[in-house]
Amino acid sequence: MTDCKRNGKRWTISETLTLERDYDLLKLSVQEIAQKHKRSVNSILFKLHAEGLTESLYEANGYTSAISKKRSNVVVIEDENDDDSSSDYEEE
Repeated sequence: MTDCKRNGKRWTISETLTLERDYDLLKLSVQEIAQKHKRSVNSILFKLHAEGLTESLYEANGYTSAISKKRSNVVVIEDENDDDSSSDYEEE
């Protein structure tokens, strides 16, 4: 769990530069950066997006893989004899 002691505090220039270095050069995951900066994962995601380091709030290092793991428990069942191109979805 992330210790969010800096929750609600303004981002300093130094902290923002460190964030950019951690993300771009060191390729740390969002979770690692959050822990290092003592901020929430959402705070890191929003700041990365605000600084133009990500195109989407949900496409940051280490974050998309966490989402895809959560979605991996959905199984697509296809009937080989079915002429319709639609698929049935079933939760595991």
